[in-house]
Amino acid sequence: MSKLGALQKTEVVVVGDTPYDAEAAGMVGLSSIGSLCGGFAESELREVGCFAIYDGAADLLARYDESALPRTLTATERSSLRLEVP
Repeated sequence: MSKLGALQKTEVVVVGDTPYDAEAAGMVGLSSIGSLCGGFAESELREVGCFAIYDGAADLLARYDESALPRTLTATERSSLRLEVP
């Protein structure tokens, strides 16, 4: 993150395809979005803190405008947001 400039943790969302990605993000205080392309179940990704799940990069791109990526969410919004796989 330091290479990206003066970003706040609330401005960063990690996109990963394994529970390990989400766990690593959580350990440094970052929110995470899960991708099912890594072979892990949606329940496994949610269990470790992913607040949204997509089938893969194409699905996330197709639903970008409704995702958490176009804007910064408050901690309360992130904790209550649960986007489902279509």
